[in-house]
Amino acid sequence: MEEKTTIILSHRREGMSIREIARRNGMSRKTVRKYLREFEKETGPSPTSGEVDGYLLTKPKYDSSGRVRRVVTEEVRRRIDGFISRNRENVAAGLHKQQMRKLDMWRRLQDDGIRIAYSTVCQYVRALEAVPVHPQKPVKAYIRQDYEPGFRCEFDWGVATLWLGGVRTRLHMAVFTLDHSNMRKAYLFSREDTLALMEAHRNCFRELGGTPRVMAYDNMRTAVKKFLGRDREHTDALLRMEVHYCFTPHFCNPRSGWEKGKVERSVEYIRRRAFSFDVRFDSLEAAQAHLSAVCDRINAEASNMSADEKRSRIQADIAALRPLDHGDIGCFEQRLYRVGKYSTITVEGVHYSVPDRLVGSQVAVKLYSERIVVMSGRDRVAAHARSRRSGDWVIDLMHYLGTFLRKPAALGRSVALRQVHPSVAALYREHFRESPRSFIELLAYARDNNLAYTDIVRAAASLEARGLQRISAEQIQAQMLSAQGGSAAVYDVPAADVPDTLQTEIESSASHTLDMLSSFMEASRAMQAN
Repeated sequence: MEEKTTIILSHRREGMSIREIARRNGMSRKTVRKYLREFEKETGPSPTSGEVDGYLLTKPKYDSSGRVRRVVTEEVRRRIDGFISRNRENVAAGLHKQQMRKLDMWRRLQDDGIRIAYSTVCQYVRALEAVPVHPQKPVKAYIRQDYEPGFRCEFDWGVATLWLGGVRTRLHMAVFTLDHSNMRKAYLFSREDTLALMEAHRNCFRELGGTPRVMAYDNMRTAVKKFLGRDREHTDALLRMEVHYCFTPHFCNPRSGWEKGKVERSVEYIRRRAFSFDVRFDSLEAAQAHLSAVCDRINAEASNMSADEKRSRIQADIAALRPLDHGDIGCFEQRLYRVGKYSTITVEGVHYSVPDRLVGSQVAVKLYSERIVVMSGRDRVAAHARSRRSGDWVIDLMHYLGTFLRKPAALGRSVALRQVHPSVAALYREHFRESPRSFIELLAYARDNNLAYTDIVRAAASLEARGLQRISAEQIQAQMLSAQGGSAAVYDVPAADVPDTLQTEIESSASHTLDMLSSFMEASRAMQAN
């Protein structure tokens, strides 16, 4: 537009020739001649000043019908179509708040190394989806606030639905936002209760290395016990955190979420960035690791400020936090329970196992948001991940070894065996189905020598790799002892001391002998049955 205006005015007002205009503006004479011919075609040979001004103010029109898309390739179209398809799946599954926006799609393409403009993504998506018409909301004015570093942090809860280990699970997301730098942290919990509130604050303050002066909340039930006029009675958990971390709580007015608008926006933004596309994880820990990585990426990106300014503000926030003088707060409730006849305690309708020597005694239980710890006196005797399914049984096979040594036949159909690690259960079914006592003695040996299930499985796999078809408990014990650097037992002949051919013959002969003994025992049982 500027070039066209300069050319026309120079020719009409200053009487410059095409050659002079081209020389002064540093362009081709063909370009100058093209603009002048277009002008004369539209206005005629003797235009008035009004017609000249009208032509110069008219925006040029371009014919883009013949253009070919160079950036929106087949791969880009396939990716964006996949994002839109995922949004439809989320809506069908009831995950209305976990849909990707056009900005999220663009960021996802950028993260995958696809260079494309945000406006290009918007144009492509608008062409595929009809834009909904929203009713016009009443216009309100808001007062922007500014806080000094380390002074104020906002907190809120959000809900996300994920598939953990193939099971649809409703999770609660605790979100923190520092007002000065807009730094965000988020943590996942299976419930929105007092223990989760305390553990979320402990995790955040531990990660930041300090605490702010003021914490902003809405009137959530885990922080407000009841209203006293315009005042609020704080819950015991909040009072404990106030005393331990030395912060002052600030509560919004009822139904006034804009008073902590940063974290309100953060909940929606983090949920979209983290869980609008990725909704399936192996465990809660894997989902939390993904969420933490997304938060770190968001904190390093430019937003309403440059990335460098954001980084400096975050550093100023962290430097101004109050130091953690008293360490972490104890985020648990302690209760007393009686151990029942199945050597379990029942916590909120769920049965958790404890060592069978404690049947009939009373134990102290520390309840955390996602786990329980059982104490007998000052000794920690059991720990389990918390189950939220009423009537569930959470059993550790190691807690019943004393009973199984007296009743080995009960092992095969026990709940304890069904809940043990699949590799250990497979080892029992393959090699110890007919000798459960040997299997129990093997587990007792591992427990007494501070060995884990993985050590047993690894030792058995090592023996199978050497060609042994039948494996005994003594051989596994010797293999584990050898792996720890101990002396080899009589059942384990080191390959370095015996030639390979002789070693193979020994193992083959041993396997043949075991097979013959097994056949003989099976035949004896059949004769007794008849």
